Amino acid sequence: NKDGSPRMEQIRAMKDIFDLVRKRLPWCYGGEIIPQTAVYLSYEDRLLASKKLFGRDGLEGTTGLTNLLCDLGHGVSVASDFDYDKGFSLIAVPEMLYSFGDAAKKLLDYAFHGGCLLISGAKCIGEFKKAGLPVSITNMYEDLRNYTLDHETYTSVYGSCSLNAPDAETVATLCEDVRFEHEPYACLLKYGQGKVALIGSDIGLGYHTAKQAGHLKLMEALLGRLYDPIVRLERAEGTVEMTPLLKEGHLLIQLVNMNGPHSDTRTPSFFHIQPCRDIELSIALNRKPDAVIQRPDG
Repeated sequence: NKDGSPRMEQIRAMKDIFDLVRKRLPWCYGGEIIPQTAVYLSYEDRLLASKKLFGRDGLEGTTGLTNLLCDLGHGVSVASDFDYDKGFSLIAVPEMLYSFGDAAKKLLDYAFHGGCLLISGAKCIGEFKKAGLPVSITNMYEDLRNYTLDHETYTSVYGSCSLNAPDAETVATLCEDVRFEHEPYACLLKYGQGKVALIGSDIGLGYHTAKQAGHLKLMEALLGRLYDPIVRLERAEGTVEMTPLLKEGHLLIQLVNMNGPHSDTRTPSFFHIQPCRDIELSIALNRKPDAVIQRPDG
């Protein structure tokens, strides 16, 4: 309808969804999400972007980074300048467009007191350097570069940079050709009681533009060094998104089948979603649970 309200035939078509939601209501509604991973969304950066006459939307990198984390099976929230300190184990910071204001100092303080940061993109890394992070950018590259991770070489990195951080662990290296000199591209360093991971390119934009196995491999390598999630997806035939909840003293793990092309902007609609099979999870608990029950059918 012109006023935005759904038509009756649309409501009928959604009956199966309504029934599914009602069936899951006792195990979803009223639960408290356990903070795990958050993608940082800067109010200052978005405000500046919105004032540009021909400014791009600017959320492609944030969207891609969110999709990347979800595709790896991590429970993801969005954190802003007002709620980044809700107890998240990890905050992933996408490449910025203009400025974070004083947010970089606040996020470094979060890391200094035991949090974990994952920072991507040259502008973003430069902002954190100004705030006191001991890192410098040695070279900037606009052309295509290769990067090496665990002796495997991946390509299609545009707008990348090499990094120099004292006492940092180099996780992936950058090169024009595997036969030539390699420079640090992704690294991990300790910061106070916490950890900071750095990626020398806008990995979120790269994943949004063209998903590659290298994106998943690199992010998986960094996340494994940063923190241990409450729930870890060990294996699955398909893509599964997970959200851990607490409700009435029970730990609830919400599993969502993400096999549909939800994040593909070229897909206006779709009718068939492949099922997820052989899902294997590991859950970090202080003691053996009294029972593990599958709902709503278990």
